[in-house]
Amino acid sequence: MRFGPKAKTLLVVIPLLIGFFIYFICRPKVLLYYQLIPFKGLINLDHIQQSLYGFCQDKMMSKPLLHVLVYSLPAALYAFSLVYYLRVRYLQRNQNFLSSRSCRLCVSAATIALVAVIPEMMQLVKVLPGEYDSIDVLTAALASVVALYL
Repeated sequence: MRFGPKAKTLLVVIPLLIGFFIYFICRPKVLLYYQLIPFKGLINLDHIQQSLYGFCQDKMMSKPLLHVLVYSLPAALYAFSLVYYLRVRYLQRNQNFLSSRSCRLCVSAATIALVAVIPEMMQLVKVLPGEYDSIDVLTAALASVVALYL
């Protein structure tokens, strides 16, 4: 599929924003992403986040599918954005290098491993903070495959 520059930018930015809003609404504010918001004190963001977080915990977290969406979908969206950006920025520009099918397959597999699998494995062995989740690996890997072939 051929997309123009604006569509490509939106395909990187929109999943990041959706992932951020899922985190903002349904994840506790003690996570690192919340500490990086510079203007939270100016608009009473703590109160807004606490209200949304409470609603999310009461209404949504009792359903297993929504639990997967809250905890795995943001990582998949971030993986999609990163892999799509890498594909557009670096992989499409090196078409001569990636002319053979086997080379494209190796680069694709390496990209998926670097973005979706290795970070989770590093959590498993406690090199990175966080909890290993096989669903995160699966959703991020699927999102990466979509980004590579979109």
